[in-house]
This record gives sequence, structure tokens and C-alpha cells, in this order.
Amino acid sequence: MTAQQVYSICNKFNFENRFAVDRTGMGGGLALFWSSGVNVSIKSFSSHHIDAVVQNPGGKSGDVPKFTAIQKLVRNSTRGVY
Repeated sequence: MTAQQVYSICNKFNFENRFAVDRTGMGGGLALFWSSGVNVSIKSFSSHHIDAVVQNPGGKSGDVPKFTAIQKLVRNSTRGVY
């Protein structure tokens, strides 16, 4: 999925904010969506991860959750095998 396709999905589901990493080759790409009442700061990203700090404006001072998404690498030979 391309970043442009992710942006279209974001709009379809009424998320105001998004961050997308384009796919590499045949990979699927990554996306993170969030609502307008949440502050998200992207710290780092690659084709396999998004590392972000999430802040709720109404949350306590110092109460800052961290969000990290890591894409699992799948070998074609084991795809669909559980």
C-alpha cells in the first residue's frame, strides 16, 4: 500500500491525522492513524517500524505512553504456515 492509499483510508474512517511509510518492493507499508484530540510525535521510522510518543492533552504531566509498531518479516516459503 502506498502512502497516498493510506491517506485515502484515513479520510474514509474520519481520522484527522496520519503517518505513513511507503511500501518497499512488494511489502505492505505501515500506517498510524490518530484523532485530533491526541498529540503524536514520531521519533523514528523505517520500512519496518514506527516509533512514536503519544500524549493525551487531558492526561497527567509525565504520563506519556510510547507506541512502537514493528512489522514482522515474513518469508515467502513460510507465508500462510502456522
